[in-house]
Amino acid sequence: MYCSQATQDISAWKDVYEDTSIWKDICEATPPDDLEQRIEQLELKCYRAREEKKRKVEELNLTSD
Repeated sequence: MYCSQATQDISAWKDVYEDTSIWKDICEATPPDDLEQRIEQLELKCYRAREEKKRKVEELNLTSD
């Protein structure tokens, strides 16, 4: 089964892709400054997670030697 078939066969996934009206309402209600601040927070969180992952990988590499 291909990925496109899987998304067509599972109705729950269809609902997620088809019902975007909720997100439109949220985006219209949220001021741009709040969205920009949220994006910055998420980028910082992602950066910290990447750095933590690098640190853990290095730590595992050192202990496995």
